[in-house]
Amino acid sequence: MGTMVTTAIKGDIDQRMTRRQFVRFMEPRLTFLFRFTFPDIGRLKLEAVGVARTVHGWHFVVTVVERIANKELILIQTALGSDYRRELGNLERSATMQGYSWNRLFSEKVNEITVRRKGRFFRLRQLLRLEAYDIKETGRFKTVGKEIFDHQCSKQLHEIIRQAERKPTWN
Repeated sequence: MGTMVTTAIKGDIDQRMTRRQFVRFMEPRLTFLFRFTFPDIGRLKLEAVGVARTVHGWHFVVTVVERIANKELILIQTALGSDYRRELGNLERSATMQGYSWNRLFSEKVNEITVRRKGRFFRLRQLLRLEAYDIKETGRFKTVGKEIFDHQCSKQLHEIIRQAERKPTWN
């Protein structure tokens, strides 16, 4: 048996809503996604779900046991409600960053600040900490957002997907 291929479907929902509202928002989208038969890959099979609350909304990662092509992955992420600006950026990055991690979610964000060093002022640009990279800080930064993993919400979405997988397919 060969190695299992997985794809991470990632999304950034920039709407402030409660956990209950978020689950209601995601339920019909996930139900449809996991009941749909895709022409090249068939029905998706769930591997794992992770959800985190952010300052501006929610991040989600749904890992499936299929390889999904970049353009189809971006379409799926958009259909699930991910920020369209993020997905248009992903479309551009996926074309230019072959073999690199173009489908990113940020786990922490800090603002640009002005730092005084040796009597001179320097503007430090906004620093985004990527999930896959360790960026060293060279100055003092003010943290403006950090995601917080939501285990209960992850379990709720996991159960919604498992129920959808047990139902007949939609085409």
